[in-house]
Amino acid sequence: MASTLEEAMAPFAPTVTITTHDPDCSVAIHPSSGPIQFTPVDLAGQPAAHGTFYTAHTLPVVLSDDDDIKRYAAWTAAPDCLIPQDGVIAVYDRFPPSAEVAMHRTQSLDFGVVVEGEIELLLPGGATKLLRRGDVIVQRETEHGWRNPSRENEVLIFYVALNAKPVRIGDQVLGENLKAVGLSAPLASSKMRDH
Repeated sequence: MASTLEEAMAPFAPTVTITTHDPDCSVAIHPSSGPIQFTPVDLAGQPAAHGTFYTAHTLPVVLSDDDDIKRYAAWTAAPDCLIPQDGVIAVYDRFPPSAEVAMHRTQSLDFGVVVEGEIELLLPGGATKLLRRGDVIVQRETEHGWRNPSRENEVLIFYVALNAKPVRIGDQVLGENLKAVGLSAPLASSKMRDH
């Protein structure tokens, strides 16, 4: 077992290939393709790693003139949020052995696929669901946490997350709850998202 997250990630070096069109309308590989950069993340004392490899800042996505790629490059240089307002993000999240992420709520619709390992989805009231390699979760802005039950193996999850309007149950607006995971900034853009 590796002693640090960086050591454990060393053999894992995925790349992203982004296709585009040349001026003559032929298909090409965009020059921004390459290794996915992982950033160590401290989630309230729990180490993890986050590797963003694409964002879109409009829906429908504007692909003409590589508008989406230009916006992604600008956002990467100075991100102001984790999920662009009215947009989408594609990421890998990596959890080391025995990691546990506290209960939280994100204002997003997340599609997650367990790529490696097993992870427990933690729900309010003590309910849990073990997700294995290949399992899919559709996370609909519910309160949840994560636990890697293995003492030896890491977990890798691939996510696509879309910005969402706040969930309303009757007259109550639930909204984000990120304090327990050590995040104070909104997950999505600070602009109004519920109008």
